[in-house]
Amino acid sequence: INWAAVATKLGIVRPDDIDGEVISEIPARALQATAFLPAAVTVAHGVALAMSWKQLPAEVHTKWKLNGEAVQKTAPKETLLLPFVVSTVGAGFSAASLLKADDREDTLRVASLGALASTIAPSQLIGVLTEENSKTNPALVQAGVAVASVAASAACLALPLFAGLKATWKKAGVA
Repeated sequence: INWAAVATKLGIVRPDDIDGEVISEIPARALQATAFLPAAVTVAHGVALAMSWKQLPAEVHTKWKLNGEAVQKTAPKETLLLPFVVSTVGAGFSAASLLKADDREDTLRVASLGALASTIAPSQLIGVLTEENSKTNPALVQAGVAVASVAASAACLALPLFAGLKATWKKAGVA
């Protein structure tokens, strides 16, 4: 998703607000926090998976209808490990992007993609745990996770860029 285009269409920023100067003014801590967000989410996913592993049934549902009815129950619980692996890879790429200190824009892109991957990855586990432990509709919970994942991805771009804009304005004596 081209979040810059979305932000421009929504009137949040002007097309000329975001340039190389703004990106270079993003505080190092904001860039680091953005790059490490996927790792933090992945650690939480791993902890939740480890803590609930023994309680999970041998076979888990992999899909639900919008009314909450299970569509299939053919997957062994080990299938819940694959999204964790995907999340770990995304978090690794995001953290490694900080090593390329000269390309801050790439760091933001990779962090945004890593945040999307790491926040959507636990949706299957969250759906299974919801189904096993509550009366809440797992399909709706997964949809909520998807929306939160898109928001996290957008935040990985918006928050550092706004910090860079603020620093640029302050440097120019505007703010």
